[in-house]
Amino acid sequence: MLTLLLIDAHPLVRELLSAALKSHDMRCLAASDEDEARAMLSFHDPDAIVIDPFGKSGQDSGFLRWLRDQPTGATVPVVVLTDIATRETVKAAVEHRVAGYLIKRQFSLSRFVQTVRRAVNTRAASDPALLDNANAAPT
Repeated sequence: MLTLLLIDAHPLVRELLSAALKSHDMRCLAASDEDEARAMLSFHDPDAIVIDPFGKSGQDSGFLRWLRDQPTGATVPVVVLTDIATRETVKAAVEHRVAGYLIKRQFSLSRFVQTVRRAVNTRAASDPALLDNANAAPT
């Protein structure tokens, strides 16, 4: 089962996605803001992070920069789920090596699941430590 850290200010988004993803063998850790997410990351190591790093203002919050500076955050796949798709926000996402960029008003659960799974699988295929762990014989 994949574990996602879902960071979204809207409780309904967190609740609906958490419920819907259970049937796709995904578990959501839900955070209402970036401070709560930082605290959760000190106790959890999610397979991927889903975030709207731009919020209503459209400005980069700095969370992705912070995340990429953390030892465990440097390689964790991030999928952006936002309502904002300006040249600046897409450029900021690319600079922080996001694995996917989805627009909320065009949301499709199947596309979301596909994007998250592809991000996690790409990470596993490119990280030798993850491959070693995946190929290790059970004890």
